[in-house]
Amino acid sequence: MTKELRDLLAKLNAKKEEGRTLLAEDKLDEAKAITNEVKDIQAKIEILQEFQFENAIPLDDPLNPDPVDDKKAYGNVFFKALKSKRLDESEANLLEEHKALSSTTGEDGGYTVPEDIQTAINEYKRDDTDLSQFVTIEPVSTLKGSRVLEKEADTTSFVEFAEGAAVPDSDAPKFETINFTIKDLGGFLPIPNNLLNDSDAKLKNFLTNWLKKKNKATKNKLILDILATFVKKDIKTVAEIKTVINVDLDPAIKAGASILTNQDGYNYLDSLEDSNGKSLLQPDPKLPGATLFRGIRVHTASNKILKTVITDPGGAAETIKAPIIIGDLKEAVVLFDREKISIAATSVGGDAFKYNRTDMRAIVRMDAGKFDSKAAVYAELVIKEPA
Repeated sequence: MTKELRDLLAKLNAKKEEGRTLLAEDKLDEAKAITNEVKDIQAKIEILQEFQFENAIPLDDPLNPDPVDDKKAYGNVFFKALKSKRLDESEANLLEEHKALSSTTGEDGGYTVPEDIQTAINEYKRDDTDLSQFVTIEPVSTLKGSRVLEKEADTTSFVEFAEGAAVPDSDAPKFETINFTIKDLGGFLPIPNNLLNDSDAKLKNFLTNWLKKKNKATKNKLILDILATFVKKDIKTVAEIKTVINVDLDPAIKAGASILTNQDGYNYLDSLEDSNGKSLLQPDPKLPGATLFRGIRVHTASNKILKTVITDPGGAAETIKAPIIIGDLKEAVVLFDREKISIAATSVGGDAFKYNRTDMRAIVRMDAGKFDSKAAVYAELVIKEPA
């Protein structure tokens, strides 16, 4: 939307408000005059739309234009700016408006990616190697904040007292605070200028795929850093796995629990059999392709993401431990996400000019924290140990 059209829409709204005020004061002649001005402004808007948009903005709601047109216009300007092309005044204004929306506090440092790219990136959460699908994701709009939780403690019963006597004191709930500080996490992507000269569609696919991978890797690292703070527990037998599920987890947590392991851990579980030679991993009748261990869903992550620990590889003291996280990770870990990715690009700074390329910088903002340390048990399957 151009500045000229935006100004007309604002003027139209002001005139309508003025007309309503005059009508409320029974100033009919003056209200009629305002009505004629409103009609003239609406006519100008309609003509201007014919020149600027393929689909006209509905005049019955002039201050809420068709979002598809606005998103499409921003997308076009975004790629034009990414290619370091000169922007006219209306395009620069549109870029600045979206930039202002990207952050309520602090410096943005770029321009936000179009919504269709943002959506495509978020859809990647369905990939099994994206750990963020297993934890709680909480969108936030501030750089710092906190969440207050009731501290776990044994709940005591009420105390009996005689009629007419004072009600005895009772233990009060205790609370703890979980703080978060949004981090700026980013990196550079050198783009060959011949790619920038290609179609926006190809550039969009290239950019989206890169952001998907980097965004996923960033979330995974934050989550893994939190999981690394959990106390590790070695598991060597099926009975010990059952103990974790039945004893270590609270019954309320067990109801929503799952098992997260890597390829090595899944292969180990898949080799386990009962006394009748029947595999302990069973197919989930409700979800084709999924597996269950004693009724609990098993998720598998790549060995590259959730790593197996090998000590003294190939030596006499070689030990192999595969991670197996049992519990409800949505209760254990929370990812605070500002849900904004900002982009900036240059074709003259750094080494960009020297190598005839455009260097793009991408920044995401998020943080992660431990929500309930007793909601999950970080166990390690001892696949191999010294004889």
